[in-house]
Amino acid sequence: MLWVGILPALLCLFIRTYVRESEVWEENNRKRLEQKLLAPPSAAAGRGALAGTVIGWVVGAVAVAVTIFGALKVAAPAVLTPS
Repeated sequence: MLWVGILPALLCLFIRTYVRESEVWEENNRKRLEQKLLAPPSAAAGRGALAGTVIGWVVGAVAVAVTIFGALKVAAPAVLTPS
């Protein structure tokens, strides 16, 4: 049974080893890498990308915390009050 699970991995290794990339893909990849090297770092990420990411994470964390707090505030009295 173990061999059945390994067969897809072996097939991937075979394909990666013996099947060549198309010439069109290699040319496009070469051009993309050249453009990436020539472009300034700020052009790829844009200005304030890190700040936007951090702000997004903080806003998301606050939204989750407020949602959980609100749900517990409503549900806890009903659960903790003896009937």
